[in-house]
Amino acid sequence: MKKGYKKTKERIVKVSNIAKEKVSLLEAYNTTSEERSTTVYIGDVNKILRLLPEGIVDCIITSPPYWKQRDYNHPQQIGQEDSFDDYIKQLVEIFNEAKRVLKSTGTLFLNIGYK
Repeated sequence: MKKGYKKTKERIVKVSNIAKEKVSLLEAYNTTSEERSTTVYIGDVNKILRLLPEGIVDCIITSPPYWKQRDYNHPQQIGQEDSFDDYIKQLVEIFNEAKRVLKSTGTLFLNIGYK
């Protein structure tokens, strides 16, 4: 593992109105309504999305690794595919799953570019 990167285990963190929990470098804050809670999923996107039922997610915010820009030394990492076409196919598979789990009123924010 490269210096400066922490190994993150897959887990689900439920954050209620009262609780505030720091998860890796991500901090989840409580919501304003007592009936609402926030769930943060941390792990391999290919595994996590497939575990979720259809149409339950309000918002997805993501910034996938750019193709051939950084090597995280992980066998299933995104961005080190042999060709750009394979990279795009991998992203399409992921975003098809993301679309499946999003509510009809859901939003996906994607930060991606090129260098």
